[in-house]
Amino acid sequence: MKTYILPVFCCFYIVIVGSTTHHKGPETCEDYEKLGMKHFRCTTHEKGVPHCINPKFECDSIVDCQDGSDEDHCQQQHAEYCDTGFEGKILHGKPMEKFQCDDGMCIEDCRRCNDKADCVDHSDESGCSKEMKRQRTKCQHEIKHDPNEL
Repeated sequence: MKTYILPVFCCFYIVIVGSTTHHKGPETCEDYEKLGMKHFRCTTHEKGVPHCINPKFECDSIVDCQDGSDEDHCQQQHAEYCDTGFEGKILHGKPMEKFQCDDGMCIEDCRRCNDKADCVDHSDESGCSKEMKRQRTKCQHEIKHDPNEL
């Protein structure tokens, strides 16, 4: 524990600073329920435990549930994202290209052929040759959510 003396206006105050703890977000459906927080329940369980995510991650064109259930019912939102979600996005100094999954969802083209299914229907990984994988443009960052983000 540290003690600091800080001048404030004309007086001195003593401020005691203890160890900080970081709030960790809910990890299970039970955690969300105990905290009284809204959540989206994935269709299948992960390791035998029901899996839930923050509801703002539902229908955002990023698969968060292992089974894709947070994206598999979002045709309208995906169509809107395909139309306007790439406007103004730049990758390596050029406008970012999109890839439209067979089910209508769009992802950043740089996420195609990266050995990770980003489309609910896995169409971003089909038809990928070794040459395509070797030449694919790398995304500037890996696109996934922090599960502790509230």
